[in-house]
Amino acid sequence: MEIKFIWEEIYERKNCDNCPLKYKSHPLLFKPAKRVKVMVVTEGPNEEAEPEFITSIANHPTFTFLRTLFQGKFQPQGANANVYWAHLRKCFLRTRSGKRFIGDKDEDKALEICSKNYLVREIKALKPKFIVATGSKADKFFSKYDDRLKRKKLEDLVFKEGGVFNNVGIEEFTTKIIIVPHPSGRNTLWTKLPINAKKVLEKIQKEIIKNL
Repeated sequence: MEIKFIWEEIYERKNCDNCPLKYKSHPLLFKPAKRVKVMVVTEGPNEEAEPEFITSIANHPTFTFLRTLFQGKFQPQGANANVYWAHLRKCFLRTRSGKRFIGDKDEDKALEICSKNYLVREIKALKPKFIVATGSKADKFFSKYDDRLKRKKLEDLVFKEGGVFNNVGIEEFTTKIIIVPHPSGRNTLWTKLPINAKKVLEKIQKEIIKNL
């Protein structure tokens, strides 16, 4: 299974040259025990924690949001996994005490290097039926592959255009991209949602469950 070789490369930092996190942090990977058809992409892990913590109700709001979005069926690891949860940036940004490994500029550099060297290969190896892109950084990454996503605000892609984009070509692979806002408390979008937000998000929920 090609995805296993990619995991090994991520653990061994084989394609991490010039990444400011290479010798300071370590990657987080969720490895389903079987092939799954769905992929979720978020920005990256922040404060160091065990995978079991990150995939629990204690990881609020990210895990609780994704679990709600999947109507309780979001399971990214173990024998019963049904989702491959990937990150644009694989390594943690902070220690458990909150100390940052790198600054903001280096954070952007790490994300760019990591997503370029690993994420497309993960997608091509997995061949997901659809990808849930969570947040503006994930949206920006996929905008490189589809003109419909370019130069548009995330809130417009979700609440004006419905958040679901079929036939997105990622190199030679084509899939469906579903865009949702990131649940971070720093995201002011949640404080001023449009009047149709409930209807749109419930429609996205149904689209996910229908294809799960």
